[in-house]
Amino acid sequence: MLIRLLAISFCVLALHADAATQEDNDAARRAREVVLPGHYPIFSLRFTGSPSPFHETVASLIAKGAKLQPPEVVEHLWNQGLGNTNTAGFRTPIFIGSAGQPAYRFSCVTYGTCGASGKMVHLPPGAGPSDDSDHHLVAIDPTLGGEVDGWGGDKDPNRQCNLSGSSILCAWGGFFPFSGNGLDGNSGNSANNGGFAFGLFLVTAQEMLQGHIDHALGMIASCLDNPNIYPADTSKSTDTKCSAGTNNGNPQYGQLIRLKAAYDIASSGYSPECKTLLTALQTYGAYTMDTNNGSGLIVPVEDTSLYASPNPWYTQILPEMIRYSDASGTGRRFNFPSCLNRVSAGDIEIYDLAPGT
Repeated sequence: MLIRLLAISFCVLALHADAATQEDNDAARRAREVVLPGHYPIFSLRFTGSPSPFHETVASLIAKGAKLQPPEVVEHLWNQGLGNTNTAGFRTPIFIGSAGQPAYRFSCVTYGTCGASGKMVHLPPGAGPSDDSDHHLVAIDPTLGGEVDGWGGDKDPNRQCNLSGSSILCAWGGFFPFSGNGLDGNSGNSANNGGFAFGLFLVTAQEMLQGHIDHALGMIASCLDNPNIYPADTSKSTDTKCSAGTNNGNPQYGQLIRLKAAYDIASSGYSPECKTLLTALQTYGAYTMDTNNGSGLIVPVEDTSLYASPNPWYTQILPEMIRYSDASGTGRRFNFPSCLNRVSAGDIEIYDLAPGT
């Protein structure tokens, strides 16, 4: 009986500790809330370099030689299950800088000099990294003419993309000029293993509200096998393998996931917000761009917690999705399975792009 009581007491203490940690995280988010200049309404960022497959339709890429993959590749991907996009967890904040805001010198302090090293990045008051294990920080800075992406997945808190004085100290990072195509060109200078600028694919509140997303999406998977393929960084290898040996039909970094053209979005029963996302998935597709250590398939969106009140994610978008059973939750804590909860493997196809398209 004593052992059982001790065990129960330990569980209660653990639950209280978890709750306290979550309250601390929520408080940190509230302290960070900022009105993002140029972000809501949506920033009109587009990488202008060519080729830029993220802004080409799947139909166009097929015409340029994209190859349909066997159904077993889709099955292997879909068998990973759907992960919930959790507004209290994994998020990637994007901040829009301007010349009148404080400037911070970016430094990569874990693996040596990176593509963003030495860049003076303008950030609005309240900016900071995500509070998940990757500690991402994304800054779109017109004064730099590009996007700076930081990754702070280091155990040392001094290397987790925190702002310290006039510095940003990250484990690693990259710089993507607007004149480029948002790909790191196999330089290894990016904050995700796919080698993509976050500004290429993250879904924003304004896109959901305006009812159209004019670019490809990203897809985070539980695991991805070697080799990486274009447009992913082919100089890298996967950070989370699906199989111990060679690839056995498992998905890879850089593959293009598409909702089949025959899928009837209009009569699907989804919320208007999910129909917007699925239309982008059908038109532009989603590229496998990162892994999440077994949490299932997720289409990443911007950090939903950063808007000052009224927050469009919490007042309009997610409540509407709940009405259609596309999300669950209340207040500031929501879960939604990336609008894939009514989609099956048979509704999906996967393509490998021809290099350079």
